[in-house]
Amino acid sequence: MKTILVVATLDTKATEAGFIKEQIEVLGAKVLLLDGGVLGSPLIEPDITREEVAAAAGCSMEEIRNIKAEAEAIGKMSVGAGNIALKLYQEGKIHGIIGVGGGMGTAFGSGIMRALPIGVPKVMVTSQGANPDVVKANVRTKDICMFNAVTDVVGINRLTKTIFTRAAGAVVGMANAEVKQEESGKKTVLLCAKGTTEAANRKIRQRIIDTGFVPMTFHCWGYGPAAVEQVIKDGYINGGVIEYASDWLDRIAGGKLVSAGRPLRKCRKAGIASGFCSRVL
Repeated sequence: MKTILVVATLDTKATEAGFIKEQIEVLGAKVLLLDGGVLGSPLIEPDITREEVAAAAGCSMEEIRNIKAEAEAIGKMSVGAGNIALKLYQEGKIHGIIGVGGGMGTAFGSGIMRALPIGVPKVMVTSQGANPDVVKANVRTKDICMFNAVTDVVGINRLTKTIFTRAAGAVVGMANAEVKQEESGKKTVLLCAKGTTEAANRKIRQRIIDTGFVPMTFHCWGYGPAAVEQVIKDGYINGGVIEYASDWLDRIAGGKLVSAGRPLRKCRKAGIASGFCSRVL
């Protein structure tokens, strides 16, 4: 049986988190409920208290409450909750995570999700799901599913009941989906490219395949370059990196197409060759 971590501020989103918890249990999964609230008392009992969350961030709740900026306080709580979530995942005690919230709740839940590795099911039910700036700021380089609530996430009604139930089904379904990894023994080469070079990209990918490697392509725009660094850090790349787009060069040479990320900066630290890999091509 899979266990889903449900995260919310239980002084403001207890009704909504409690409903999602019930829907997950109806689908046959277990739930661990984590409270990230800062101000009022939790309206339902959590499995992981806000005091435990604050302690995992190296603070007391009193210190958290004394932080004047709400965003900073929530940020501290998301760090602590992220530390807890990662430990639970590494111990095999959770198999997915779902959060529910508005602006601050989205920052809290997404911050926890970013602490977890790529591949762990992550669903964030948010009233800000149609706001591109919020999505960009909170997803970054992780595989977070931003589930647009359409309405504000307040109370249970015909619309929110539908949204919350479907979101619960999404995270349970992902947790139950087994990913089979084929051990081919082939090394993976990362290609960072753009649509404007697609004709060349296809030829490069085919040459990579023909020489016995597996290509993994990233769009070198937005958070794509930062995602390059993330997958290198996570150990997905062991055969080399090919930079075939202008963004990185523009960044270091003062060009105009500077994107959100900084690709390849950690390649050498990870022991991976960057640039055009003649030994691969």
